[in-house]
Amino acid sequence: RIGAHVSDRGRLYAAGGYAFGDGEDVPYLGAGYSHRVTDSVYLTTEYRHFFSDFVDVNAATVGVGFNF
Repeated sequence: RIGAHVSDRGRLYAAGGYAFGDGEDVPYLGAGYSHRVTDSVYLTTEYRHFFSDFVDVNAATVGVGFNF
């Protein structure tokens, strides 16, 4: 991941990598946003596009995270 703070509590980032599985292993690219609600709680969303030889796949996630 590589990103930048877009506000005091928000961070926009680009993501990339390689996904391994039982079938085909594929590279992916995506982007996401994290927003700190409090010093220990944040909300996050991310989009990923997987580049497959057979069919490309899009995935989106939404989550809540906790910093200790």
